[in-house]
Amino acid sequence: MVVENENSVSFAEALGRLKEANSGFNPSSFMIDASEVEQNAIKMTFPGIKG
Repeated sequence: MVVENENSVSFAEALGRLKEANSGFNPSSFMIDASEVEQNAIKMTFPGIKG
């Protein structure tokens, strides 16, 4: 994913737009590197996801 700033808010905004564009998008998991920023963004956008 390409974002202007690599912070949790920017990633959460991008994930939120993806979620809005795909109304049924509710993943059970994500594959990411060890980025705490990405982990926080995923938790903010998809609070029920297990990590």
